Amino acid sequence: MNEKEFTYVIDGKTYVQRPLVLGQIKQLVSILENMSVDIFVNEMEMTKLLISNAGPAIAVILTEEGTSPKDKDVQYLAGELEFAIDAETITRVIQDFFACNPVALICEKVAGMVKTVQRTMETGSTGSVSSSREGISQSGSRSSGDTPPESVSPGSSTGQGT
Repeated sequence: MNEKEFTYVIDGKTYVQRPLVLGQIKQLVSILENMSVDIFVNEMEMTKLLISNAGPAIAVILTEEGTSPKDKDVQYLAGELEFAIDAETITRVIQDFFACNPVALICEKVAGMVKTVQRTMETGSTGSVSSSREGISQSGSRSSGDTPPESVSPGSSTGQGT
């Protein structure tokens, strides 16, 4: 067992929790999507959300030993866990969830990426060369679509006067 893997015996079956994969994240989001969740949710708020939807959420988080997350029936497993998992195990699963999936760090990184994209879009839209009459190319001449500088003779391809 590595440091990011936790095992639980529930109703005689062994379940494993590992860092979520994309498919599990999508499943968990679909369970939580009808709730009001702030992107910067703290661990206590996430715990409350998980408890209120403990069966389906834990069914996404846990995978029976020897089974792939993509091969499990989340609805069936949620029904099985609903009356098999005790409060102490739920608490451990939730605590271990944050050890496996550092939500605050993930949100912080996503927020940083969003800010970077926003800055890039702002810089790209306001700092880019315009195709308006004021747009100037890197060489200092007017951008394409403008009238040629007075030193350029009509029909000249070099941009130099004749």
